[in-house]
Amino acid sequence: MSDSIVIALGWVTVVAGAGLVVLGNRGLRAAQPFCARCWHPIHPGGAVVGQVCVECGTAFGRATDIATRYRRPMFKWIGLILTLVGATLCIGLERRIAILKRILPLTKVESTQTLGLCEVTIYAPCWPSDASERRIEVRLDGNVVYATNAFYPSAGLASFESVLTEGNSFDDGQLRDLLWVRFDSGGSGGFSDTYFFEAEPGGEFLPAAITHNGSLEGARSDDWFDGSVWRQTDLSYRYRWTSGFAGPQPTLRGIPGDDGLMFLTPLPAEAPTAEQLAQLRATVANAPLDAGARDTILGATLSGFFDLVYSGRAVDAWVFFRGCFNDGIARLIADAKPEGEDSGGFREEQLPRTREAWEAMLLEAMLESEFIVELQGRNGGSIAPPSTEPSTRE
Repeated sequence: MSDSIVIALGWVTVVAGAGLVVLGNRGLRAAQPFCARCWHPIHPGGAVVGQVCVECGTAFGRATDIATRYRRPMFKWIGLILTLVGATLCIGLERRIAILKRILPLTKVESTQTLGLCEVTIYAPCWPSDASERRIEVRLDGNVVYATNAFYPSAGLASFESVLTEGNSFDDGQLRDLLWVRFDSGGSGGFSDTYFFEAEPGGEFLPAAITHNGSLEGARSDDWFDGSVWRQTDLSYRYRWTSGFAGPQPTLRGIPGDDGLMFLTPLPAEAPTAEQLAQLRATVANAPLDAGARDTILGATLSGFFDLVYSGRAVDAWVFFRGCFNDGIARLIADAKPEGEDSGGFREEQLPRTREAWEAMLLEAMLESEFIVELQGRNGGSIAPPSTEPSTRE
């Protein structure tokens, strides 16, 4: 029902309600006068001021003791209600909601949990128009130390070993508890912001780090670490050359601290194995040149390439890429059609024509990453493709 029809209906209701109010106040004319107290009819000419009612004994001392209209209080109350309802319809939906929001509660408690020294409460909106936004409040020693409205908030507590030096040294046995508050914007990219805080007895609530587009994971290694780490996802390469499901999504591991994220040295197990790389090469080599050729060939190529770069093996990454180029990307180039013709790969103007052009494009994309300094550091200072064909390190 359109808003104009609702407003018109509201005016009709207002008029009808006002009529009932008037009718209730004036009442209906009686055929003959009656006692105002007991409604007993008084025969014409039989009632005068100073006499009494034969039914209830009321003395007719005033003219108002003798009624000539039947009043209807119920009509008046019904009319008042209809008038009020009609008035609310006349002002429109937005104003009605605004008035109700001033009267009724805006939020309700969705969850409450105790995390370390803090109590975290998430409030859900009571109104459908605010359904995607929540309010989160953090209390420390009974006082609100952090509060904000956000989309899809969550919170938790994570223990991290204290970072002593940039060489990934840790204070044995000294765990540092950090409260984290996460906001998700949703979507297939999983974009999110996570804020870390350190709560101390006495009411101090200090920010520790801010991270984006990642998640907490438990990492276990017999060599040096057993606890929670932050897995930072670099989305700068996603959706660039492949569709979303085939896009590479390399990650870095780190620990939140006072100066932001400190990334950890990659573990050998994080790099793809020789068997996994061989499977990716086979996928590239055996991919048919159909409608999904681009995602199949480039998805496998870029996943192996970026995983090797992020694990500190940039030289091996370029060797892997060059092999995939010969096995599959060169076939995409040869299969590329002029603009307007159907192709399982690319159109001609979309596809670099040489291996050198592909390598320059990949290097440019990596230089745009917000983690380029980290990538260069873990690869000996350079991620550039080698000028000669190196041998693969195992």
